[in-house]
Amino acid sequence: MKILILQGSPRPKGNTAALTEEFRSYMEEHGHECSEVRLYGLDIHPCIACRKCQKDWEHPSCAWQDDLTPILDQILECDLLVLATPIYSWFCTAPMKAAVDRMVYALNKIYGAEKGPCLWAGKTIALISTCGYKEKFGTELWEEGIKRDCKHSGLKYGGLLAERHKNYNLPFMDEEKRQHTRDFAKKLIRQSVRSRGIKARDRLNGEEREKLSEEICRKIAASEFFLKAQTIMIYKAVRGEVQLTALEHAIEAAGKTAVYPLCVGEGKMAALHPRSENSWETGHYGIQEPNPEKSVEIRPEDIDLIICPCTAFDVQGNRLGMGAGYYDRFLPFCTKAHVIAAGFEEQKVETIPVDEWDQPMEAVFTETNVIGKVK
Repeated sequence: MKILILQGSPRPKGNTAALTEEFRSYMEEHGHECSEVRLYGLDIHPCIACRKCQKDWEHPSCAWQDDLTPILDQILECDLLVLATPIYSWFCTAPMKAAVDRMVYALNKIYGAEKGPCLWAGKTIALISTCGYKEKFGTELWEEGIKRDCKHSGLKYGGLLAERHKNYNLPFMDEEKRQHTRDFAKKLIRQSVRSRGIKARDRLNGEEREKLSEEICRKIAASEFFLKAQTIMIYKAVRGEVQLTALEHAIEAAGKTAVYPLCVGEGKMAALHPRSENSWETGHYGIQEPNPEKSVEIRPEDIDLIICPCTAFDVQGNRLGMGAGYYDRFLPFCTKAHVIAAGFEEQKVETIPVDEWDQPMEAVFTETNVIGKVK
């Protein structure tokens, strides 16, 4: 991931700089490319709403040719843009405000006589801020402004790291703030990996997805995981996931019992065995789920094998889902179940930073490989 940090603090060794230094260190340790630009001291003119930028739909083309000009090009080249600023009078610092105003106009070609493209659409913006008031109270206006810019520009909002400095006479940086910063960086990496994994599987056309899914199902059905299991939890594929239709047929042919997840709110999940083909309904997130009144609930401890969907996985067998944590909360109750995942090779990455609640997979089955324990 290519990361650009715009540093809006006037103090090179100040509070905000302390956070960005820790953030940058974590990102670089995990193989991501970071560059940082200090805005104070640069020649950045304010936007004058001349709309010259709207005449060129391929480049920023701001009327001001100053120190922001190369920064606009860097923004177009990065994957993640981090805006780092202390809060002055409820908002960002002056050079950051001037830069953001110019970005929004120069990179969104929607203010001219005709509506054009948003050149930076799809990128992610994240915020790092410091303030004197309680974090939410001190940063909410700045955060809301950027959220609206994201919605307006087709950007993804990655979140906010906000830390408070209660008193100038007290030290600012401590281990708790360092850990908050590392956790924030980890979250952004996971968001990026998840997004790339979804894009990778979405690039497959329907015929390719069906063919590769059948090969994955064939590998799972031939494994000892499957052969020794009687009660197997699978899923109905949505949004480009590996399709397990062939595995459903294999379960039925072998006289095994298929159970399916049911989201029951607050991140909780149950396992149900539908009594018939008429037991289905559209549930959370558009997922086909068994109707509880037409299904039999299966205790988690009675499940022998669980096959999880994924948005991405790494070479160690770590898995990322959609981020809601349903499987991670459910799996600890499945005391005898083997747990595997199904994914396409295109979703594989070198490493995924894990959280303490992440449940590891015993194996990940793809169309060409089995990562982890081969059974």
